[in-house]
Amino acid sequence: MGELELRFCTAKDGTRIAYAMFGAGTGRPVILIESWAFPMAATWDRPYGQRNLLAMGRSVVVFDRRGTGMSARDVCDIGLDAQVTDVMTIIGELNLKQVDLIGFGDGCAIAMAVAAKFPRRVRRLVLWGAFIRGADLAPESTMRALIQLVDSDWSLARRADAMHTRGARQRRVFSREGPASVLLSG
Repeated sequence: MGELELRFCTAKDGTRIAYAMFGAGTGRPVILIESWAFPMAATWDRPYGQRNLLAMGRSVVVFDRRGTGMSARDVCDIGLDAQVTDVMTIIGELNLKQVDLIGFGDGCAIAMAVAAKFPRRVRRLVLWGAFIRGADLAPESTMRALIQLVDSDWSLARRADAMHTRGARQRRVFSREGPASVLLSG
């Protein structure tokens, strides 16, 4: 599939957001809103899902959320509204009229908020691994340990969280029979 072509855009608050678009499909673009610890480079490194989306004639947009990956790391606002603005900035930068969104983990909240605030811009919404309260995801001791790991070694924390939550889930969502394929087709 070639190299990932890295691009940057700037949100209203001046935060620099890294993103990439691949595939030359004529169908409606799909934006993947990953979990905080899963950078777009990892999405590109595991292209099984993207192959299915590209086979459906789509372009795929991936990005690093503010404070992570190749996007601006030293940010004050990582709130939901700021992250919704980031998604809309990417949509505007690419001059996309309407998109489909797939949210993973805590990226589901962002995807839902984008769809709620901009219903005419979102055609279909797929949520995978959504949750109501972060406290329900793991025991408090585990969350504290992850926070300590983030403070001491961001790269290791990111990989640990991604390994824990990601692999099998993404294979299921992007399989030919998975929810992304079913909901995004047609």
